[in-house]
Amino acid sequence: MRLVSPLPLALRAEAARLICDAFGHRIAPRAGGRRRLALVRRGLARDRVIGAVDGRGRLLGLTGLRGADGGAVRLPGRRLDPLRALVAPRTRDMVLDCLVVAPGSRGRGIAALLVAAALAEARRRGHPALRAEVERRNAPALALFSRAGFTPQAGLPGWARVLRRI
Repeated sequence: MRLVSPLPLALRAEAARLICDAFGHRIAPRAGGRRRLALVRRGLARDRVIGAVDGRGRLLGLTGLRGADGGAVRLPGRRLDPLRALVAPRTRDMVLDCLVVAPGSRGRGIAALLVAAALAEARRRGHPALRAEVERRNAPALALFSRAGFTPQAGLPGWARVLRRI
């Protein structure tokens, strides 16, 4: 397995499918499945994605990165990136816009590698920390971030739990 960034153009459709399967209901709640997938595919900022790819070039998982200038998915006609609109206010930290591992690839440490790569990228870009905003009932993600050294921050109203790693 290897990590790639920016995400190769050939993997854009698969990345959009993974993101839609995990977050599509929040990104474009009124769009139907095919339209939602097309919107995410078109709006995917490949330079803000780190992908995990197997030896055959198949996408195993990905993480999106968000800074002050935007995130991994931008929808036309929207002032805000759709994933940014779901979460906490602006920050100087780099934020994990999304973290998704393909269902057949889970449990192999891919998410941990993607988080480590995102942390390295945050440091390389001079951000003070890497932040994750996780749904409160997503116990596997909360456990992953805890194992990776993230610490809880002040809670947010609604669904997200903020975790931060310096």
